[in-house]
Amino acid sequence: ELEPNVRASAALLSPSTGVVDSAAFCDALRDDCVELGAVVATGHRVEGVDAAAGVLHVKVDDERIDVEARAVANCAGLFAPRIAQETGLDAPSLFARGSYFSLKGDAPFSRLVYPLPEPGGLGVHATLDLSGRCRFGPDVEWLPEGTSPDAPGLYEVDPARADPFYAAVRTYYPALADGALAPDYAGVRPKLSRETADFQFVRSGRVLHLLGVESP
Repeated sequence: ELEPNVRASAALLSPSTGVVDSAAFCDALRDDCVELGAVVATGHRVEGVDAAAGVLHVKVDDERIDVEARAVANCAGLFAPRIAQETGLDAPSLFARGSYFSLKGDAPFSRLVYPLPEPGGLGVHATLDLSGRCRFGPDVEWLPEGTSPDAPGLYEVDPARADPFYAAVRTYYPALADGALAPDYAGVRPKLSRETADFQFVRSGRVLHLLGVESP
C-alpha cells in the first residue's frame, strides 16, 4: 500500500530514514568546530605519523612541518589504511568500487527501497536525492590489490555494467523498462573484508584509527 511499485513478500518500514545534503552538512560541522576554537586546514597532505609521540608529518606548500598533539584521530577514509600502515598496523588496503545508474523520468517510489544485503554491500537499492530524482546502486566491484583510491578513471561508470543493474532492480521493481537507466556516478569504499563487516576503531599509541568507514 505504501509503495505499490515494489514487489516484495515482506518489508521493514523505517519512518525516520531520509536523505540530507551531505556537503552542506559537512560545512555546518566545520563552522561549528571553528566557532568552538578549532582550526580547519584543508589542502594539506599528511605524509606520515609518529604514533608513539602523536606527531603528524604534514606537507604544506612543498614544506614538511610537524604537528604535535596529545591525541590524533585518523579519519582519512580511503587513505586511513595507508596512514595506519605507516604506524605499523596490519590494516587491509581493500577497496570496492560502487556504480550508480540514474532513472530517466519520475521516481516510482516515495521512499528509499533496499533489497536484502549481498556480500560486501547492501545490494543495489533505490535512493532519492533532495530533488526527488531516483538512482539505483551501488553494486560491488572489487578492485585489484594495490589499487590506489585516487587512480585516474576510477570514478567513471562503465555503461556495460547496466545489464546486471537491470536484473538486480527488477527483483523488486519488475516494471523497470529497457533503456530507462543512464550511467550516473561511481564511488570507492574502504573495506575490512569481502564479507559484510562493520568498521573498526583501532588504537596505536596516541593515534586512533577509524578503519573501514565506508559511509557516514
